[in-house]
Amino acid sequence: MLTLPEKLRQSFEDQYAKLNTAQKEAVDAIEGPVMVIAGPGTGKTQILALRIARILLETDAAPNNILCLTYTDAGVVAMRKRLLKFIGSDAYRVNVHTFHSFCNKVIQDNSRILRKPELEALSELERVQFIKDLIDGFPNEHPLKRLKGEIYHDLGNLASLYSTMKREGWNSAFLCQHIDHYVNEVIPEKFLNKKQPEKGLTVKGQEELKKFARTKAAVQAFDTYQQILADNNRYDFDDMINWVVKLFEDNHEVLLGYQESLQYILVDEYQDTSGSQNRIVQLLCSYWEDDPNLFVVGDDDQSIYRFQGANIENMMDIRERLQQNMKTIVLTQNYRSVQPILDAATSLISRNTRRLISKIPGLSKELVTAREELQQKQIIPEVRVYDNEFSENVHIAASIEALVAGGTHPGEIAVLYREHKFGDDLQKFLQMAGVPFYVKRPLNLLEDVFINNILNICRYIDLEIDTPNGGEYLLFEILHYGFFDFSPLEIARITREKKGSLRDHIAATGAAQSAMLFPSDELSGKLQRMSQLLNLLQKEAFNLPLQQWFEKLINEAGVLAFVNRSDEKLWQMEKLSCLFNHIKEETHRHPLMNLRAFMELINLMDQNKLPLPLVQTTGNEKGVNLLSCHGAKGLEFEHVFLLGARSDVWEKKRKNNKGFPLPPSVVAGSEEDEALAEEEDYEELRRLFYVAVTRAEQHLYVSYPRLKSDGKELVPSVFAEEIRAGLELKEQHIEVDDDSLLRFHQLRYGLVSKPVMEAAEKDYVEGLLAKFVMNVSALNNYLDCPLSFYYNNVVRVPSAKTENASFGTAVHDALKNMFNE
Repeated sequence: MLTLPEKLRQSFEDQYAKLNTAQKEAVDAIEGPVMVIAGPGTGKTQILALRIARILLETDAAPNNILCLTYTDAGVVAMRKRLLKFIGSDAYRVNVHTFHSFCNKVIQDNSRILRKPELEALSELERVQFIKDLIDGFPNEHPLKRLKGEIYHDLGNLASLYSTMKREGWNSAFLCQHIDHYVNEVIPEKFLNKKQPEKGLTVKGQEELKKFARTKAAVQAFDTYQQILADNNRYDFDDMINWVVKLFEDNHEVLLGYQESLQYILVDEYQDTSGSQNRIVQLLCSYWEDDPNLFVVGDDDQSIYRFQGANIENMMDIRERLQQNMKTIVLTQNYRSVQPILDAATSLISRNTRRLISKIPGLSKELVTAREELQQKQIIPEVRVYDNEFSENVHIAASIEALVAGGTHPGEIAVLYREHKFGDDLQKFLQMAGVPFYVKRPLNLLEDVFINNILNICRYIDLEIDTPNGGEYLLFEILHYGFFDFSPLEIARITREKKGSLRDHIAATGAAQSAMLFPSDELSGKLQRMSQLLNLLQKEAFNLPLQQWFEKLINEAGVLAFVNRSDEKLWQMEKLSCLFNHIKEETHRHPLMNLRAFMELINLMDQNKLPLPLVQTTGNEKGVNLLSCHGAKGLEFEHVFLLGARSDVWEKKRKNNKGFPLPPSVVAGSEEDEALAEEEDYEELRRLFYVAVTRAEQHLYVSYPRLKSDGKELVPSVFAEEIRAGLELKEQHIEVDDDSLLRFHQLRYGLVSKPVMEAAEKDYVEGLLAKFVMNVSALNNYLDCPLSFYYNNVVRVPSAKTENASFGTAVHDALKNMFNE
C-alpha cells in the first residue's frame, strides 16, 4: 500500500508523463532564470504547478521557500487546487500570491519599519473628493485652475495620470526631468518651422508646449495629492506596491531577508505586469545578479490589459537583463483547437509588429494542434455576413437552438462580443427559445429604476429639510412608485383637488382623517399614511444615524413588501443589499454622516460617472456562455460565435481624451508620436481579437451585419478581414427566412426573467431581511389599512417562502384569518 508521500510522487509522475518535450524542459529547468513563452492552450498553468512540485521533490527547499505570483485572485485559487494534487497539504505553505496580496504581507511583516498608521483603502468616491480638494487648492494662476465653467474638468485626467505614475513607479522629479528634456531639446528640433526658421515653432509645436506645461503642472501636484491621502489615513493598492519597492530599495537587510527566504520565484502572466510590479521582481532577484532562480511565464500576444497598467515591454526587459543565463522555452503545441483555427489566429496576430518574435532572432510561435483527436479534424472557421444587426442575432440564436437540440451541451457554446450591450437581444431570444444561458456583467445601480426610486425618496426628504416644499417636483413622481398603493386615477384626483402644494394637501387630508374613528374613504386613508410616513422620515433624519434611518425608510415605506411581491424578489433584494452595504461602508468611514452628506456623495458619483457596482448573474451556469472578449480570457468552448466583428465597434471606436501626454522617453520603446501611439492601440485590439478567436476548440463563427438597425451601412472589422484573407475564406452571406424573423420579432418584446433559485431563495431572502426588522410602527401601518389592502399586499402572496419572508407565518395567518372572518 502506498504512503501519502509516495502517492503524491506517483501523482506527479503520472501528470509529468503526459507532458510534451518542451513542457518537460520547462518543469525540469529548476535552476537559473527561465522564460516560458506560452501561446494559448499550451498548458502553462499545469507546468507552473508541476515545476513547484519538482522543486520540492528534487531540492532541499521547503514549501515556504517558493514564491508564486499570479495576476488574479482566481489564479491563486486555481494554483492551490493543482498543488494539492501533487504535494498535498504542503500546498498551503507555498507562497502563492497576487502582487497586491504579497505586498500586503510584506507591509504587515514590516509595520514597525514602515511606521504606517492604521490606514484604510481609498474608495473611488474618496479619490474624486480628494482630487477636487487638490484642484480647489490650486492658486488662481495655476495652469489647471478654472474659475468658471467646468472647474473640475481635469479631475478624471488627474486620477488617470496619478494611477499611471504609481503603477510605473514614477515619482514627480523623474517625470519633470523627462518633461523638461522633451520641452527644451526635442520640441524645438522636432517642431521647428523649416520653411521660415525665424518664426520659430510651428502651430503644432506651440500646442505641444501648452500641453506639456499642463502635464508638468499636474505632475508637480502629485506630491500634494499624496499628502492629502496621508492626512486622511488613506491609501490605494498601487501605493502598497510602491511602499514595498521603497522598503526594498532603502533597507538592504529587509530585502536580504526575503531573498534568503524566497529561493525560487515564479511569475505567471508576466505580460500583464506593470512597471512597479516588474521592479518588485527585479529587487527580489537582485542578490543573484544575472543568475536568479526566476521562472516567468507569459505570452506577449495575449497582453490585453494595457488600460490597467500592463506593459508587454517587461518581458523583453527581463530577457535583456538576464539573457546571458536565461533559458527561453516556447510552448507551441496547442491542446485546445483544431489546426484551421490556429492558422486563422496566426494569420491575424502576425500583422502585429511589437512582438517578441520580431526582437528575438530565431524565435517561432507557430501553434500546432497536439491532441490526436483534433488533428484528424479540418473544421474551417466561418466568416458570416448578415443583412442587419437583428438578422445577425436571430441567426445566432437559431443556430444555438439547433446545436442544443442536436445534443451539444449548452456549456460548450459561447457568444463573444466587444461590449455586453451587444448581447442584450440575444439574451431575450435564448430565453424565449428555451435555451439555457449564463452571463455575468457589472451593472451600475445608480442607473437602476428600483434603486433610483429609493434614492429619490431620500432626495425628497433632503430637499424638504433644506426648504419647505423644496422637493415638490419629486413628490408627484414618488406617489407613482410601486411601494405605495396609489393608482394613477387617484393621483390625478389628488392633483386636481389640491390647493397649494401637494405636500400641504396630503398633510391636510391626513390631519382631517386622524380625527375620525374610521377613514371616510380608502384614498383618504392612504393619504393619511403617506403624510405620517413623510413626517416620520423628515423628523428622524435629525434623530437617527443614517444607517438606522435608511432601515426605517425600507420598513416604513413598504419597500420590503414591494420586493416580496415581485417576481424578481431575489434579484431586487441583492440590489437593495448592495445599496445598504454602500451606506454601511460610508458611515464606517464617516460615522457622523447624515442624509444631506450622503445625497451629496450620490450626486458626486453621478456627476463623475462613478458606478455603484453590482455584478448581475443571469441564467444557469451550465448554459450558453455570453461573454465579453476580455472576460473570455483563459476559457475554452467547442463552439464560439464572435458577433459584431465590425469596424465601428472595434478599430474605429474612438477612445476618450487621453488627458495629459507623457514624453516618449519615460518608457523604453514608447511611442515617439501620435501615429505610433495609435498603432499600439490598434495592435492591442488585434491581440484582444486574437484572444477571442483562440477560445474556440472546433467551431469558430465570426460575423458582422452589413447595415445598422437604422439602415446605415457598416464595414467589417479589419481583423475579420485578416482572418478571411489569411485562410482564403469566402464570406458566407446568410439570409434569414421571414418566418424566423417574424418569430424573433415577437420574442424581442418579451422580458428576460432572472434565474429561479428555489433551493436557495428562502434562506437568502430571510438572511437579507434580518437586516431590516419590521417594527411595531411598520406593522401598525398595515393594521390601519382596509381589508382589501391586506388581501392585495399580504394575503395574496405567491408562496409560503414569501409569507415567511414578509412577516412570519404567525402574522400572516392572523391577517388571513382576519380577512376570512
